[in-house]
Amino acid sequence: MNLRAILATLWLLAISVLSIIPIQKGEGVSAILDLGHIGVYTILAILWSFALKDRVKRIVTSVASVPITEFLQLFIPWRKANLMDIANNALGVILGLLAFTLIVKVTQTRKNTEN
Repeated sequence: MNLRAILATLWLLAISVLSIIPIQKGEGVSAILDLGHIGVYTILAILWSFALKDRVKRIVTSVASVPITEFLQLFIPWRKANLMDIANNALGVILGLLAFTLIVKVTQTRKNTEN
């Protein structure tokens, strides 16, 4: 396993651990958590994209990561699985894959203009 794959795996592990910790929901916390889901899964998809050369593997691995935390919460009495969280995770993955594509295109364009 290469360093990039290890980083992506550790990031997914961190997300999983954080998803089972009890939290106090109050006013405004839900919106912050929604943005948090999107943000951490955007980063996760970017990490998987840098780790995996094959485009299909990038997409499949990123998409397969989407329901993991909600699945874990099914077995944790103080947490509840939520379809909105899955949707936010999926949105984060989509944004991450798009960001990676943009990063690659910008990098290639810069290399081509420098030569």
